[in-house]
Amino acid sequence: MNLDLPSVPPSAERVSCPLCSADEPVLWAQDNGYTAQRCGACRFVYVSPRPSLATIDEASQTGLHQTERGVYDAVSVSGFSRRKVRMFEERLGTLFPDGRLTQRPVRWLDVGCGFGELVAAVEAVSHPGSEVTGIDPCRPKVDVGRRKGLSVSDDQLEDVGEGYDVISLVNVFSHLPDPIAFLGRLRDMLAPSGELVLVTGNGADVEYADYPDPLLLPDHLVFAGEQHLVTAMRRLEMSVLKIERYDHFYRDPLPLFAAKYAAKRVLGRPVASWSSRSAFRSVFMRARVD
Repeated sequence: MNLDLPSVPPSAERVSCPLCSADEPVLWAQDNGYTAQRCGACRFVYVSPRPSLATIDEASQTGLHQTERGVYDAVSVSGFSRRKVRMFEERLGTLFPDGRLTQRPVRWLDVGCGFGELVAAVEAVSHPGSEVTGIDPCRPKVDVGRRKGLSVSDDQLEDVGEGYDVISLVNVFSHLPDPIAFLGRLRDMLAPSGELVLVTGNGADVEYADYPDPLLLPDHLVFAGEQHLVTAMRRLEMSVLKIERYDHFYRDPLPLFAAKYAAKRVLGRPVASWSSRSAFRSVFMRARVD
């Protein structure tokens, strides 16, 4: 037992493993006054104690997260990126080579759409009759997407209906306090033979010392490994159609990446790895309803 854990807000709550429900925590990392535990049973990584669900909901709506270092603003650190739209367009062409997006109109819902870059990319490359929408609880991000003319909103899941051909979550999984229950709700919103598209890092497959980026606790609540994602799909009775691995699913162009890398090194902050030999990967997964 580690007796030197950081202090956490009084409203924080201790939880067991969100994936397998085991209560066998092993210290994995500490960041921003919070502790990431590795499950001794399944090796899933999760924050415990974590903010209350009410606090998590409020932070997801405002983009503001309370930490021991002050407020982390998840909105101001980035913004709508045309470069990211182009990257998504290129990725979609290689990840859906079967004509899934072009042969007929598709209904696509991007959950956790942020500023709306993926919505813009799917609109650009899919069949002209497609219906592409995005939802995100963070109203400031949604407002940016709307100003770009995109079909994005801060609607709840229960407000957007069912029958989607594709539902995507790009770098959303780590923000979910109960990922299996959330993914189960999305599965039920899919049309017959509908697909779930998921992108997240395989942080639970590496040791903290090899994790290439800041943990950003408690904005990030869970860290999966690749096998955890496969297990989740099986539990949801979905078949994995495709898995692709990337150093980073999205990375800045080399000059900008180099500038950020150098600045972080000077400031003593965690930096992303230059090496493609790292065990860390961004994992892309397509899964279909059985």
